[in-house]
Amino acid sequence: MLVWMVLVPFVTAGVFGTRYLLFPHQSSRLIPIWGSLAMAGTFFCAVVLSFSTLGRGEVLSYVLGHWISVGEYTFDLKLYLDALSSLFVIVLTGLGFFVQLYAWGDQPKTSLWVKYLAYFHLCYGFVLLLLTASSTHLFFVGWQGVSVCGFLLMGYGYENHEKFLFKKNVFISHRLGDAALVMFIAIGVQVFGTLEFATISPLQTNGVLHASYYPVWKLEGLALLLFIACMTKAALFPLYISIPQTAKAPTAFFVLLGVILPCMTGIYAISRCAQLFATTSIVSHIALWIGLMTALFGALVAIFQYDIKKVVAYSVITHVGCAVTLIGMGSYAAGVCYALTSTCVHVLLGLGAGSIVRGVHKTSDLRKMGGLKTRMIATSITMICGYVSIIGIPVSSGFFSKNNAFHHVLVSGEKWVFILFILIAVLTVVYMTRLMVLTLLGSDTRLSLEQTQKIRESPTLILIPLWVLAMMSLFGGWLVFAMYEVLTKSLPQFQYVHLLLSKTEIQLGVGVTFLVFLIVAMTIRYYGQKSKMIEKEQRNAFLCGAKKHWYVDRFMTAGGSILMRVMASIAHVFEWLLSKGVRDAITFVLQSFGYGIRSVATGVIQSYIFFILLGIVFLMVFSLRY
Repeated sequence: MLVWMVLVPFVTAGVFGTRYLLFPHQSSRLIPIWGSLAMAGTFFCAVVLSFSTLGRGEVLSYVLGHWISVGEYTFDLKLYLDALSSLFVIVLTGLGFFVQLYAWGDQPKTSLWVKYLAYFHLCYGFVLLLLTASSTHLFFVGWQGVSVCGFLLMGYGYENHEKFLFKKNVFISHRLGDAALVMFIAIGVQVFGTLEFATISPLQTNGVLHASYYPVWKLEGLALLLFIACMTKAALFPLYISIPQTAKAPTAFFVLLGVILPCMTGIYAISRCAQLFATTSIVSHIALWIGLMTALFGALVAIFQYDIKKVVAYSVITHVGCAVTLIGMGSYAAGVCYALTSTCVHVLLGLGAGSIVRGVHKTSDLRKMGGLKTRMIATSITMICGYVSIIGIPVSSGFFSKNNAFHHVLVSGEKWVFILFILIAVLTVVYMTRLMVLTLLGSDTRLSLEQTQKIRESPTLILIPLWVLAMMSLFGGWLVFAMYEVLTKSLPQFQYVHLLLSKTEIQLGVGVTFLVFLIVAMTIRYYGQKSKMIEKEQRNAFLCGAKKHWYVDRFMTAGGSILMRVMASIAHVFEWLLSKGVRDAITFVLQSFGYGIRSVATGVIQSYIFFILLGIVFLMVFSLRY
C-alpha cells in the first residue's frame, strides 16, 4: 500500500499528460473527477497506514530496487514511513484532496487546464516521494522534482513577461538550495558513511549523545548546508520572494506552491534531521534568529498589502518563520505541530481568498471590496472560522498551537525571543483583522454598480472544501495534543521539558487571549473608517515603503542578476583557459617534441651510431650502480 500511495499521483499525471498530448485542443469534464478520486485514494492509503505508524509506533519500509554501487557504498531505492513522515503525508494528502475539489469547481473551460492538472499531480507525487524517502539521494530526487513542477506550474499564463521573470528568479534562487543539499549529501556520506536518514545522526536511538565521535565543525557544516537548502524551500528571509509571487497563479496552484510546499519541504527536511540539529548550537541559533527575522518581516509587510492573496502569502511566511524559531530553540515537536496547524488554516484562508476573488470578478484589491458578508455569506463564514483560528481565539486549533508555542518560548528563558513572539502575534491579529474588515464588513464596495450587482456566491464544489476546513480549524485543536505526544517520541526532547507541566501555560493563555481581543477591537475601530484610512496610508512614506516590501525583493533580484553575470564572466574565463589555454599548451609541447626529433633525425649514420653507443654506456652505468 505504501508503494501505491506514492505511485498513484505519478500514474494520474502520466494519464493526464498523455491525454493532453493526444487531444491538445479538447477539454473533458472527467479529468477533474479522476483527479479527485486519485487524491482521495492517496488520502485513504495514508489514513490506513497511519494506524500502524501513529497508532502502534511501527516503521514501514519497502525496497523498490538497487540503484548504484560506488566502491564500498551501495545505494538502494527504499521508501520509509514512520510517525513523523506519516503525519506529514496525512496532512498533505488530505489538503491535496480539498485543493483538487476546489480546482474542479474553479477550473476554466479550456484544454490547457488538463496540462496543468498533470503538473499539479506530478508535483504531489514528488512531494510524497520526498516525504517517504529513506535516504538523502532519493530525497534529492523528490526535492528536484518539486522545484521543476513549481517552475512548470508558475508557467500558467507564461505569455506574461512578469511571470516569466518571476520563474527565472525563483529558479535561480532554488539552485542555491540545491547546491547546498548536494554538498550536504556528499559530506554526509564522508562523515557517517551512509545516506540513510535513520543513521545520519550523532544521536543514538535512546537519545544518548555520541557526537564526540564526529568533528564538531563537520556537524555544524552539515547542519548549516541543510538549513541553507531549507531556506529556499521554506521561503525564509531573504529568500522569501517565491511565496508572494505565487499569488498571481490560479488559486489551486497558489495554495499548493505558496502554502503547502513551504511546510512539506523546508520544515520537514529540518525535522527529519532534528537529531543532527540537536547537536549543533551555532546553526540552531542561526535558525532561531533567521526564523524570527522572517516572521517579523512577513508580519510587517502583510499589514500594508492590498492584494488579498498576498496578505495570505505573507502570513504563511510569518508562521513558517515562527515554526523555524521553535525548531531553532530545540522545541522540535512544538515547531512541527505549529507548522502543520498553521498550514491547514492557511489553506482555508487561501481557498477562501480565491473564492472571494472569483465572486468579485477577479478583483483582488482590498480597497475595492467591502460588505461581502451579505453577498457571499457561506464564504464569509468560512473565512471568519479561519480568522478565529489564525489569531488564536480559545477552542480553535490556532489557540492550542500558539499557546503551546508561547509556553515553550517562555520557559526557555529567552526574553527577547518571547517579546518578539508577542509582537509577531499582535501584528498577526492586526493584519488579519484588517483583511476581514476590508472584505466583509461595511455596507458598500468600491466596485461599479453593475459589478456589485453581479457578485455571486461560489459553486458548491468550492464551498465543500471550505466548510470542511472551517470545521477542522475550529474543532481540530484537540488533535494537536495527540500529534504532540506522538512527535515527542520520535524527535529530540525540549531542553526545558521538565517545566512544561507548570500552571504558567493556563495563565499565559488567558493573558494572550485578553490581548488578542483588545487588539481586535482597536483594529476594527481604526480600519472601520476605510476611506480616511486608505488616504492616510497612501500619503505615508513609511507605509508606501512597506507596501513595496522595503525593496528587499528588488534588491535580491538585482543582486541575483549581478551574481549571475559575475558567475557567467568567471565561466567564460574558465572556458577560455580550458579551450584556448590548454589547446595552445598541448600544441607547444607537441611542436617542441617534433622540433627535438627533427634535430636528431639528420640522416647521418655516424650520429645514429653515436647515440646507440651513448645509450649502451648509460645502461651499463645504470645496471652497475643499481
